[in-house]
Amino acid sequence: MKRLFLLRLFVIQITFCVLNFSAVGQTSPLRFRHLTVENGLSHTDATAILQDTKGFIWIGTYSGLNRYDGYATKVFYNKTDDTKTAYLNRVSDMKLFGERFMWLATEGGLALFSPAALNFISIKTANAKTAASIKEPLQKLIISGKKLYTVSQKNIHSYSFNEDLTLQEDASSPYVATGSIIFNLEKDNSGNIWAAYTGGILTISPSGKIKKIVFEDAAANYVSALLCDKKNNLTVSNQKGLFVIDDEKLKKISNSTGEVYSINTNTLSKITSFTPGFTAPNNIQYDSKGNLWISTGNGAFRYFFNDKKFEPYHYDEFEKASITANTVNSVFIDKSDCIWFTTFGGG
Repeated sequence: MKRLFLLRLFVIQITFCVLNFSAVGQTSPLRFRHLTVENGLSHTDATAILQDTKGFIWIGTYSGLNRYDGYATKVFYNKTDDTKTAYLNRVSDMKLFGERFMWLATEGGLALFSPAALNFISIKTANAKTAASIKEPLQKLIISGKKLYTVSQKNIHSYSFNEDLTLQEDASSPYVATGSIIFNLEKDNSGNIWAAYTGGILTISPSGKIKKIVFEDAAANYVSALLCDKKNNLTVSNQKGLFVIDDEKLKKISNSTGEVYSINTNTLSKITSFTPGFTAPNNIQYDSKGNLWISTGNGAFRYFFNDKKFEPYHYDEFEKASITANTVNSVFIDKSDCIWFTTFGGG
C-alpha cells in the first residue's frame, strides 16, 4: 500500500519541508508527518502527486483522486463509465494542463478532470482508433504543447488535441518497445519526449520521429528513470549509476540521422556509481539546493553533491516519525520546497 509522507526539517532556524524515511539502526535528522486514511485519504495506496496553481496538493490513489489543502482531504471519484468505474479510479499518473484540466493515467485508461469545476469529464475522441486506445490500462503520461503521450504496457501512444480537448491518435502511434518495459517519460525544452526503458532510452520528436539510444556497455541499457532539468540536461539512472547527458549532447542526438544512437558512458558526466545490490531508482528529483532525491523499491535516498554521498531513509518499526514502508513509488517537490513521497506496503 502506498502512503503519503510530509516532513519538516529545521536547519539553522530555516524551515524546509521534506518527505523522508529514517534509516533502520540510525537516528534520522528528518521526521515525517503522515497523510493516511486516518486523515481522510481515500486509500492507503498513493501513486501520484502534483500541485496546482492555487497551491492545492492532488494525490492519485488506487481508489480515487484526492485534493489536500493542508488541513483536510476531499475525494473525487470517476463515474464517467459505469462499466469501468473501479479501474478508472485506480490512478497511476497525472499531469496538469493549464489551470482548468488534469489528465490522468489509470488502470481503466485515460481520464480527464477539471480542478476548477471539481468533476471528471468524458473524453472526446476523433475516431474509433483513438476511442479504443485511450481505454487501455495506462502507467504513465506526459503533456508537451498540444500533444499527449501515454504509456500502455510496452507501447507509447501519442495524441494531438485541439481547443476543446478532442483527442486524435497520431498516424505514427503507437510506438512499440518490443520485449521491453517502459518506466517513465520526460520532455525537453524542444518538445522531444524521452522514455526510460529496459533497452536504453527512446526519444520521440514533435514530428513523430522515433530514435533508440543505446549504451555501448550493455549492462547500462537498463534505464529506470530520467529527469530533464531547467538547463535541459537529462539525468539518467541505469544499473551503472547516475549520469548526465547535457543539453549539447541531447541536441546532437536529436539532430542525428538514423534510428539508433550509441553512447559510451565514459563520455558522459557521471554523478555517482551504485553499489552492488542498490535497487534501481524509479523517480529522481533535484531540490533547491541541487541535491538529488531518489525513490526506489528499497527505500528513499538523498544524494549530497558536495559530500558525494547517499543518505538512506528506511522504515523503522520503533520510530513513529519514520516512513511506514520501504517500497517507495515516487518523489515530488512542491512550490514550498516540501518533498513528498508515495509508498507501497505501508498501510
